[in-house]
Amino acid sequence: MPLSEPPTESSIYMVDSLAEYICESGEYNDCSLELGALVDIATYRNVEADAVSRQAEWQLLSLFSDPTLPPVMRSQIVDLLFESEAILMRGNSPDAKEFVMPASLKHLMAQCMHRQIASEAANEAALEEVKVTADAVHLEVIKRGLEEASGLDDEMDIADPNRFVTTDEMLASFAELPDTCGHVINLSEGVTADAAQMQMTYLLEKVPDVGVALAPLLVDAHFMLITAEKSAVPGKYALTIANTYLPISQAAVNALAIVQHEDALPAIGVSPTVPRANRNHFLNLKDAMGDRFAKQIFAKLSPALAGRVDAMKMVNNHLQAHALNSCGPLVSMMAENIAEHKPRGKAVGELMERMAHEWQSLEPQQQKDAVIAHRAKMIGHTVEWHRCGLPDGDRFIDSHVFLPRPSAQSGVSHP
Repeated sequence: MPLSEPPTESSIYMVDSLAEYICESGEYNDCSLELGALVDIATYRNVEADAVSRQAEWQLLSLFSDPTLPPVMRSQIVDLLFESEAILMRGNSPDAKEFVMPASLKHLMAQCMHRQIASEAANEAALEEVKVTADAVHLEVIKRGLEEASGLDDEMDIADPNRFVTTDEMLASFAELPDTCGHVINLSEGVTADAAQMQMTYLLEKVPDVGVALAPLLVDAHFMLITAEKSAVPGKYALTIANTYLPISQAAVNALAIVQHEDALPAIGVSPTVPRANRNHFLNLKDAMGDRFAKQIFAKLSPALAGRVDAMKMVNNHLQAHALNSCGPLVSMMAENIAEHKPRGKAVGELMERMAHEWQSLEPQQQKDAVIAHRAKMIGHTVEWHRCGLPDGDRFIDSHVFLPRPSAQSGVSHP
């Protein structure tokens, strides 16, 4: 359904209203028409209507990640994307050039297909060889298109919802925010102190322009979020770092529960001399581990600071218990939230803690779906970033091969 007029605020308002209606409809209302309209708008490739189609694209990703959305509607989104993909991949379709799938939505499809195939492969009794082969071939076609468009290494599985994101994906996603310095602060093994100091300089120089500057912090394949702002001391800065990975071992948890068995504590690494009130308090253990981790990070960071920072705070939470290897997407989500709300001073750490608590209140599947949607969003940014300056470079991926999805009668469902 082409947009016959240039986009206006009312067109974007229409898209937002559709998404709001879907979100508020509840489990028992059929919103397939409204969802279908969003898919049609999101896949409309027209320079004059780009702002509207982009808004529909982001609204579909937002709906998919919304924990309040009924699962049946989340499945509907994926089904409608596959139906649209099937139409667009037909060479004789009159819409083949005018309607094209955005990279982010294609990546959402790929992750859901990857998850579906993995789930079916784990349950061999339900496996149908022809169906799985067709899905696997279709997935490879989508992956090749995503790899070519994004410039990402084909040695990793770009469709795997549990993979580590790349530095390019982080840079592309942070580039969408006005409060970032355009660099990753890399404290990994092998990075020289001079290089790290230069990266920190880029971050600190951004502070006068934005108030609180943001950057991804990379330490040995683990992404964290680092923020910088002016401190109370003239000419100095304050840093706040958010870490999303702080697993507490089951042995440590068990130790907290064995307060009545003093003799057993040393065997699992807990000293009987620690006060009982501390031994059976999970938060104290978390804080102790967080403090130890913070000291390690600050020790790595100190050479790069060159005396320019007088206050550092670290916010540690374990947010990856269910969505594996999700440090990159979680850091990107946090950065977006901070850029939107623009906290200052201690409010930066408070907002990080609040986001962590809200995340931990979600069900495991809700966390996984939110990460999948944000991974797709990051791929969309990466494709645009990679194509920047190229002729006809945009966020869409043309489809040239049609591979039919199994019909609903075959018993296939999308996650």
